[in-house]
Amino acid sequence: MSSLNCLTDPKAAYDIMKLVYEQHSGKRFDAPVPKEGKARVKAIHYIISFDPKDNVSPSKAMVIGREFVKKMFGMDCQCVIASHTDTDNTHLHILVNSYDISGKKLYSNWHTLNHAKEISDEVCEIFGIEPYKGKGRGGGTIAYNEWLHRKDGTSWKKQIGEKIDELILHVRSVDDLIETLRAQGYEIKHGKYISVRAPGQERFIRTKTLGEDYTEESLATRIRFNYVEGGFSIAQYDTSDLYRAYAEVTDGIYQLDERLTDELDRMYAILYVLNEKDINSIGEVEGKSQQISKELERLQKEVDQVSFEQTKREEVIYHAEQYFRYKDTENPTDYELQMLETFRKSMEENNIHSETDVDKLRNKSKQYEEFLSQLEGYKQSLLSYRAVYADIQVTYAQISKGDYISNLVGQERRRKAAGQQTKEKQKPSTPKKNLRR
Repeated sequence: MSSLNCLTDPKAAYDIMKLVYEQHSGKRFDAPVPKEGKARVKAIHYIISFDPKDNVSPSKAMVIGREFVKKMFGMDCQCVIASHTDTDNTHLHILVNSYDISGKKLYSNWHTLNHAKEISDEVCEIFGIEPYKGKGRGGGTIAYNEWLHRKDGTSWKKQIGEKIDELILHVRSVDDLIETLRAQGYEIKHGKYISVRAPGQERFIRTKTLGEDYTEESLATRIRFNYVEGGFSIAQYDTSDLYRAYAEVTDGIYQLDERLTDELDRMYAILYVLNEKDINSIGEVEGKSQQISKELERLQKEVDQVSFEQTKREEVIYHAEQYFRYKDTENPTDYELQMLETFRKSMEENNIHSETDVDKLRNKSKQYEEFLSQLEGYKQSLLSYRAVYADIQVTYAQISKGDYISNLVGQERRRKAAGQQTKEKQKPSTPKKNLRR
């Protein structure tokens, strides 16, 4: 749990939210719901859910939740944030007082909900999480009947999607995937789109209707980089990202460019990496990839924990600044006294007793920001190495098919021929002589 401008203890949070609400609305917080007409909104409840495939830990979710609240409502809002640790899918509950401590009224309607979705997407992207691409106010993109079937485990789309997810880790091309599906009893039509019909299913389903990850282009990308472990997916690397990874791993010696690079250039880069890292077999490449994945998993847990602790420091610093700013106010109101008491308790819980202590906490916060930056740099380096190692594995599989070298030779011949044609075009033409009769 975490909070902003109140305490996380439920009773204490209720009391201070009640005080703020009554101070600025002039209404009773615990007034009964009217028999007719609309009730007044006392608090707003948001839920932010994360896809299990994103492997978001509860501590990382808390950091995202706090950033969302600050961007959505500002530092003066009152909220309590809770992240479950006992459920399969990580999600947040955020309870926001309908008045912030400065007296601003916070509204909840379709407009603010859509704005909240935009802010949530922005924050998730900052933390490397792909936002949900749903449409419409409710965010849903599937029919209610389909949702019921998925919930009950009877959806054909769900079954086909799960089968593709299972097979995609063991095939080398889209054609290979199609043949494997056929071998397991699925009927396939491959025209402009790929359509699949499971055993016992009445109609064909286009794979693109399963989601963006199941279009033919996405399937090809997932197959090329299907090595997934430790919460980080190599599928996130498109061609330009992969070439940037090669540039980093080779210390800039191989600045590959997706517009200009051919397979021969990439092969030189691969041989350089194998030589520099003294790698002598594909087994060693796979071993290094597995080691990197384990290190990335450990590193992500450390980053999540440090980030969460850092957000707590920022909260305490803010509370302390508010306390020392208003503690000497003459003739404070009961409301101001209660807010000062809330800030004081927050400081006391974190052993802050003077402005000198606050300065020390600021310095500590700055050090941890630098530490987080170093961890992020280390993570990016590991991701670059794993992307390159994954590409080496894919290339090795292509070479094993037997036609890879001939393709390289043919490509090199075509490049030389194109170069020769360019030279011919660049030769100065001989001017014609004027002929007189």
